[in-house]
Amino acid sequence: MPIQLPELQDGHHALEVVGADPTNNWQAEESATVIVWNVDARIPTAVLQNLPERVTQEISIAVGVKPSAGGIPIESYAYTLDYSNTWWYGKIEKPIEIGKLIQGEHSICVNALGNGMWQDDSDDGTSSTESATCYRWRVDLTPANPVVLAAENAHQNFFGQGRPGASKAVKLSWSWTSDDDEEAIRRYRVLYSGSEITENNLNDAVEIFCDIDPGPEGSEETFVIGGMVHGEQYFFAVKSIDMAGNVSDLNIVATVTTDSSVPEIDDIIFKQGGLTTDNAASAELMISGRNYLNAAGSNLVRFENDETGFEFSSESGSNEQITAYIPLGTPTGTYQIRVLNKNGISSLGSEMITLTDAETPLPAVRFVSPQIASIDMQTLLTITGDHFSETLAGVNLVAPDGMQTPLSEFTWIDADTITAVIELPDDFPEGRYNIQVVNTEDEYNQFSAAKIELYYPINLTASSGAINTTKIVRLEDGLVPVRTTLATDDNVLTSMGNKSKVSMKIFLEPGLIFEEVTNDRDLPTPYTGAILPPRQVSPENIVLDALGMDAVQFRFGSDSLLRIKSGATMFVTLEAVFPSSVAHPLVYYFEPDGILTLAGVNGKWREIGIAQGGTILSKRLNAPEEGLTTFTVGLLLDHMSEYAIGLKLDEGIQYSDDRYGACTIGSTITDNTAPLQYFILLLSILVAVLFLIMRRASR
Repeated sequence: MPIQLPELQDGHHALEVVGADPTNNWQAEESATVIVWNVDARIPTAVLQNLPERVTQEISIAVGVKPSAGGIPIESYAYTLDYSNTWWYGKIEKPIEIGKLIQGEHSICVNALGNGMWQDDSDDGTSSTESATCYRWRVDLTPANPVVLAAENAHQNFFGQGRPGASKAVKLSWSWTSDDDEEAIRRYRVLYSGSEITENNLNDAVEIFCDIDPGPEGSEETFVIGGMVHGEQYFFAVKSIDMAGNVSDLNIVATVTTDSSVPEIDDIIFKQGGLTTDNAASAELMISGRNYLNAAGSNLVRFENDETGFEFSSESGSNEQITAYIPLGTPTGTYQIRVLNKNGISSLGSEMITLTDAETPLPAVRFVSPQIASIDMQTLLTITGDHFSETLAGVNLVAPDGMQTPLSEFTWIDADTITAVIELPDDFPEGRYNIQVVNTEDEYNQFSAAKIELYYPINLTASSGAINTTKIVRLEDGLVPVRTTLATDDNVLTSMGNKSKVSMKIFLEPGLIFEEVTNDRDLPTPYTGAILPPRQVSPENIVLDALGMDAVQFRFGSDSLLRIKSGATMFVTLEAVFPSSVAHPLVYYFEPDGILTLAGVNGKWREIGIAQGGTILSKRLNAPEEGLTTFTVGLLLDHMSEYAIGLKLDEGIQYSDDRYGACTIGSTITDNTAPLQYFILLLSILVAVLFLIMRRASR
């Protein structure tokens, strides 16, 4: 947000600005960015345009000069470089052009001439810089030293697993140093390859988007890369980019061979025999293979089909065999399974298992909306699934320890949909809860494919440092007071019943102000209330039909549309997995009336160009397994709402800019048959007019 200083009085003024990084380390006052100027309604004041960055690698400048708003018109100017005694003159229409600047600190001071008076109140504009308009910057042509990099096998944390695949994880760690005491790093480039990386073949390596906010010199950075093939040798490189844009050289290229301890599935069978059972009672599934963990709960057994995915914890077992109990009321269907543990993720088992309805069908919960809610607020929960009785007996929250909390005001909509009100006491524990639907005393589910997350909001106003959370936050008067990152919970247990999962991060910079938009008639107002972090929702048919069956739908914000004041934007990253046939997924805004609009606006983030619909920041072929591609997509959004990512829509469709004006106005997709439709309409009107003329003539 710009610094606004209205109604300045006549006299000398100076503005010094220091910044803080995301970890609340403040810039030293002696290195503050300083602008000085003089206000005198009787004399002209120069305003400088197209100034260089505070730290830059550019060795030439072309600074424009204009009068202050509403001030005295300017005819010409005098300027000096680096507070020297030498002054040069220029006309107002010609910028100040200086080249061949050397590394180091520089300054420019300008006195304007208007109405026969100089800004410094002298005869020739060269007497003083005290009342001149001045700007300081630094030319930096030296990159930081090459980073010191190490790589090692890491426990799988499931981060970025848009769809679980047979994969391992690698942990990179590094630090940076510089011979320049004022050096600071803007961002990192992280690359990997199956062969050694050099400066000459750098473009052949796969680049992974790294959203780390670089720490001070000497601090250790860590970065975990999932979706790596087990038993393969990889080479890794990290380059630092400083505030001026200088890129460090390569030094140590780290290498690691991923271990082969990823779980493998040989055989699956129900204890009673066969691969089919009903969901009337808890069924014991036996899984044999390799690389399982012995302790109860240390393995996850994931069920997947084309529509859904969910997990159960294993019982205790051995390295070669584990069991998992499938609770009663588990959603029916035909599934393949994977085994997940800290060593990695298995491939899909080759055998299919089938869960059928009990003789008396039990209720089954497949999806819930919302998936995350604030404990201190009443929430209406919509539950979708199967076999909900019109004579519903109850709806419960079920904690991991089995503790049940009844929900009030439950309402039967139809056999697949019910609603219930979540209203909880102030001391209710945070966590993730199953949803239990009770048709009768003997007809209920023990497990829900989708869970509800319940948290107390983090009050940003009371926060003194940067916030990085997967939970709910609260705004006061719309203001984001500290750097805030909202993220999906990448624990694989955050199952929303979706076969595919998207990992997201939303970066909110301090000073952003969110406004609530209730409709397209009322003026927006600063928003006070809870902000929900990004979470997936069950994809609607209109989204799947338009963007493909692998499309993922998600939302964040609040029940109403929240836009950022003054057209500012927030940077958003999505990591999603699609079949390798998908070349370039795009992100769309899903409007309340069901229309899909290409999401976001064009712009830049840390000197990276970001396009409407999303820019591919990283594309990893055959990750997390053969036939799949992991995409990291960057977006610039100016509002919080509901979105979807999937295939590119019909080439013939035209898209409007998804700036917030389009969010509350009718259709933003134009059919390419519109010109023909207008022609037919005009032709119909012409025929009607001719008919009336002929009818009158016949009288």
